[in-house]
Amino acid sequence: MRTARLKLAIPAIYHCTSRIIEDRRILDDSCKDFLLKNLHLWADFCGVELLAYCIMDSHYHILARVDPTQTVNPTELDRRFRLINSHLPRKLEQWERDFKKKDKNTLISVSSRMGDISLFLKEYKQAITPWINAYHERRGPLWLNRFTSLVVEDVPEVRQTVASYIDLNPVRAQLEEKPQNYKWSTSGQTSSTEHSSILQTHLSNPESPLLKRIPAFTLGTILGSSRFVNNTSLKIDRPYKLNKRHYTIPVHGLNPDIFTTYSKPRS
Repeated sequence: MRTARLKLAIPAIYHCTSRIIEDRRILDDSCKDFLLKNLHLWADFCGVELLAYCIMDSHYHILARVDPTQTVNPTELDRRFRLINSHLPRKLEQWERDFKKKDKNTLISVSSRMGDISLFLKEYKQAITPWINAYHERRGPLWLNRFTSLVVEDVPEVRQTVASYIDLNPVRAQLEEKPQNYKWSTSGQTSSTEHSSILQTHLSNPESPLLKRIPAFTLGTILGSSRFVNNTSLKIDRPYKLNKRHYTIPVHGLNPDIFTTYSKPRS
């Protein structure tokens, strides 16, 4: 049975990762270009706001704000549908007929794919997996698992710190000395981001905890202040319900007032 991924019915920020099976480093420059292009495409279609991202040789990181309560008017729905189906003329013809008739089932079917972190990553991976397999002349499963998801408190210091951590991936991996030199990341694509200042602060500090791996940022479940972590945990239903052996603990090296996470003792 598939493990359920943490997903809230309210607007939220998620840090999600997916890894290639056996951590194979098969995402070369061409693959990364394809992943990056489709990342923006599917984020646009699903109405997901990309806050940070980084595509590495064996995995990717995405920090995204998702609003499951969003409503999409027919004109925007038409634009989004055409965006991802421009290469399928027959599908577009059928869509045009249904759209003109205002077919309720068709409109609901498409609009239901908006504002959902799970569907966004599902659509994204379904779009890129066949291309990568064909490119490498391989068959079989590509991804180690569906994805990991961490709910991040939507306050500036928390989200900007996580975004900086994501952009620092190539620096931690010793691929680049500066994040802006890595073209498959937020900093490599955009000269000015919301987290630019805090990123430079951590980059210039050799003792910054962000220059080392922080398991709570990728393997945790909820990240933020103690109040946010505890309140959010109450909104989680089974089968992802956190058990009594989980505790709210501070993230090592960061402000303990706003950086806590759920974890098991001695884990």
